[in-house]
Amino acid sequence: MVSSPDGPDRKYFSITDIGLDYLEDFSREWANIQEIMDRMLGE
Repeated sequence: MVSSPDGPDRKYFSITDIGLDYLEDFSREWANIQEIMDRMLGE
């Protein structure tokens, strides 16, 4: 927790290595879905 002069204490989060790996996999899958949809819609 970090003290804040403007309100309640703040809690900061950061992404883990596992989270980064998941985000990379998810982004790759989303790009594949987007490419398929673009082809289906003729874009």
